[in-house]
Amino acid sequence: MGNEADAIRYAQLASKIKSAFRDHFVDEATGMVANGSQTALSCAIYSDLLGPIEKLKSVGLLSEDIARHQGHLDCGMLGAKWLLHGLS
Repeated sequence: MGNEADAIRYAQLASKIKSAFRDHFVDEATGMVANGSQTALSCAIYSDLLGPIEKLKSVGLLSEDIARHQGHLDCGMLGAKWLLHGLS
């Protein structure tokens, strides 16, 4: 809407939030997010909270977990949205 100052401020805020999320919840070496649940992984993937390499690792972990559950999704109602979008 033409407000460049707000655009810059919110872009900086988004960057800080993404960094804080990654520092607190993401294991950079493995791509593990929080407790490693399908919901945690897919939320971070869908919300674009991971760096490119972390995202690849997290997608791999998510795929492995789904395979470990014999192709079944293991999430609640809230996680289903992120999981289906994260896999697409």
